[in-house]
Amino acid sequence: MRVIYTRVRTNFRTDSDMAFHSRNERINYRAQQLLYQAARWVSWLSLMLLFFMLTSLWLNSIEESPPYMLTSYLLYGSQTLLAIGGLRLFSDHTPRPPPNSRADNGKNKLILFATLFGLSWTASIFHLAWLGNTFTNAEILADLIIMMALLGFFASKSATYIVIIPVLLASTYATLNQGDGSVLLPVQKLIATILIVFSGRRILYHWFISNVNKEHDKQLLIDQLDQLVTRDQLTGIHNRRFFEYELEKVFYISKRDNQPMALLIIDIDHFKQYNDTFGHPQGDTCLKQVATILEAALLRKSDSVSRYGGEEFIVILPNTAPDGALAVAHRIHQHIAMASIPHPASQTDAFVTVSIGYASMNDEKISAKLLERADLNLYTAKQRGRNQSVGEIQAEPRQYSHAL
Repeated sequence: MRVIYTRVRTNFRTDSDMAFHSRNERINYRAQQLLYQAARWVSWLSLMLLFFMLTSLWLNSIEESPPYMLTSYLLYGSQTLLAIGGLRLFSDHTPRPPPNSRADNGKNKLILFATLFGLSWTASIFHLAWLGNTFTNAEILADLIIMMALLGFFASKSATYIVIIPVLLASTYATLNQGDGSVLLPVQKLIATILIVFSGRRILYHWFISNVNKEHDKQLLIDQLDQLVTRDQLTGIHNRRFFEYELEKVFYISKRDNQPMALLIIDIDHFKQYNDTFGHPQGDTCLKQVATILEAALLRKSDSVSRYGGEEFIVILPNTAPDGALAVAHRIHQHIAMASIPHPASQTDAFVTVSIGYASMNDEKISAKLLERADLNLYTAKQRGRNQSVGEIQAEPRQYSHAL
């Protein structure tokens, strides 16, 4: 067996990476992510608007009546607190965890913020129009808030309309009061604004969905390519390429955290004679059976089995001491025996057996040294008669019962 000394740099995705089981999960998560950013964006813009409004109010304070000044400071002060609260509440741009049963909490939080945001600015618009008699300023402010809501909250129909409807009603009120009493212009403006908001949100949302769908399709393609790159085409388990990366990763983590790890190298005994007796198609079937058995013998998600080449397989056991590695080896032997795959040409048994060499990490500086020790132990297991495991723990070969 050729021992690998090269360091693998391939960047495969791990189980800890964010995964979406469906297209809808990805859409919901991206929408929530976008809405979190939108809440921060409208909060920042609100602070800027409030700064300009308070500055203008302070500069014109001599001309304004005390009741108007008092209500202005109370109203704008409460809005400032709401904007600061929005910045703190939605400070995380990427809500965690990925979409699950707790995703409704983020949605409810956003709807509450949108409701308070819309009502507070509606109050400000009425304040300008009713107490301040500045109808034009009220209309301009309403148009700005409608634009902010449309561009920011378009990913949520509820949040968009919760903000826009009361603001639009306040804007219509301001338009009615600044004119000559005619209702035609306010009604025309109301209808036009509704059409713009409704169609604009649909266009923006379709653009958003299209981009998320492209992202999802791209990730599906990457996953498929990942399977082609990291899966053995015959057996369906991981291949040597995956093993090389996984070994480096687990070895590094084990060294960093001062935890044990173990390797098992597994070789099907007398597999050449099996092929000579039954032919290569049946030999391929045997390899698939053994691969399935090995996967079933590993009980933890962190463990992995890969086809190393030919009839050789290799198992990585993170956080596993020598006694644990030996226990896994015995379980593999027993599962192979229970499968009772006939092998009349074997010089060891009438059924398919395996030899296993295992090694646990000691003071190796590089993973190749650990792999080399496991390989030497496999060679020893073959020299001692096969159908056994050899490693740090000295144990007599066991007898494994076959299924009847």
